[in-house]
Amino acid sequence: MCGQLDWNTDLKSEGAVNKSEFLQFVRLSMETVNEVVDGVCRLLRGVLSLCGAALYFF
Repeated sequence: MCGQLDWNTDLKSEGAVNKSEFLQFVRLSMETVNEVVDGVCRLLRGVLSLCGAALYFF
């Protein structure tokens, strides 16, 4: 009976570790996505400002 209880608590603690690792992974993924989106927005702004400058000059 005691061995079975220990096994259950081991499973629960392992699940908690997996959950925190998963949340950390999700947080890192979100940061990466935000950086990529930010980079794309900067690129688009650069292209738009170049187009605006080209229209202004020609």
